[in-house]
Amino acid sequence: MDIHTKIGEDMDDINKRDKEIAMDFLHSENMIDIIADDYEKFGLVNERKASLTVHYIASSCKLENPLAGYICSSSATGKSLVIEISKKLMVKDAVIDLSRMTPNTLFYQGLRDPNCIQHKFLIIAENVGAKEANYAIRLLLSEKKLSLWTTIDKEPVEIWLYGPISYIDSSTSQIFHEETSNRLLDIALNDSIEQNKAVLEYKKRRAVNGCNESEQQEIVRRHRTAQCLLKSMDVIIPYAMEILFPYHQTRTRRDFQKFIDLISVIAYLHQYQREKVSLNGKEYIKADVIDYEIAYNLIESIIKRSLDELKPKSRELYQIIKEFVYNKAKKGRQNLYDINFRRNDIVKDSQWTLRQVRTYIDDLVKCEYINVVSGNKGKEYVYRLSQSDIAENSKSEITTPEELREKLKE
Repeated sequence: MDIHTKIGEDMDDINKRDKEIAMDFLHSENMIDIIADDYEKFGLVNERKASLTVHYIASSCKLENPLAGYICSSSATGKSLVIEISKKLMVKDAVIDLSRMTPNTLFYQGLRDPNCIQHKFLIIAENVGAKEANYAIRLLLSEKKLSLWTTIDKEPVEIWLYGPISYIDSSTSQIFHEETSNRLLDIALNDSIEQNKAVLEYKKRRAVNGCNESEQQEIVRRHRTAQCLLKSMDVIIPYAMEILFPYHQTRTRRDFQKFIDLISVIAYLHQYQREKVSLNGKEYIKADVIDYEIAYNLIESIIKRSLDELKPKSRELYQIIKEFVYNKAKKGRQNLYDINFRRNDIVKDSQWTLRQVRTYIDDLVKCEYINVVSGNKGKEYVYRLSQSDIAENSKSEITTPEELREKLKE
């Protein structure tokens, strides 16, 4: 049997040993550690949060409210790798993997079969490949269906395509269509110098020791079998009313739903360890505080980024600039807001290149985090920190797992 195409597609294909291994995995109290370790064994080094988030997005395709996400990071950071691993660990028939989608592709899929994409994990390798179909993708994610009236051979035709789907794509660009991005989880990858060193060390070890293909095959077999052993059940979150969430921007309505859906898919994957309850004649998986804690640890930074007016790299540059200005002011016993700095000062004081600083410093100027003291085309720019005292992420607090536990004790 070819495990990359067949295992888990039919319950009859699962032998006793495969089932026992998969059930041990589904009952394991450290399931999330195993998942993260499995991604690392395929070469995704030190990316625990990203690997877990993408895995939950992929696995959520079976639910009524699946997750969607995009990975925004610089080139060569592992965007394609994390998506490729998640695809391997899913049953083949659950995955639709595309390089590009034209505007009407999804609409016309309904001609073939209105349910052909239902409960599938849709992958589009790069956001540029999804750009033409953004409108249809947004509708499918929000409304869970598409409809089209058109004419074929001069006859009027009504076409329907039904979801829901889970979805992911990636991009190197920080500029993303807002109407689409607020429906997606923004997944960041580590592009630090330390991470570069860790990846290079992994590649060296692999060059010396080779790739353990048999171990990878066992991982694929275990995950695909486990996916088949999961029962189709909805999830209730009994503590949902106790969750405090940011509400100062309208987009938090969607962000909160993402949070709820993430808790649900975590409980769904842990269904063999969770209590079941009956409501109105229907059985549900009851999410517990552990599911909340896992979701909180994955999504807190994502929500903070989504509410931040600055791009993630612009925010990172701002922190570097503040530290530079603070140290210079302390050394010269000056006021923070009297310190001038230039782009090259930041380059010399950090591990950023001049190109990076030039790319993101304009965002800080536009959002009034820093001011231009002097400079124009042909002359070096001089900057200062703004005195506007901008509140950074001051309204992005979410109930912590510890706070939730205390509330449930009351």
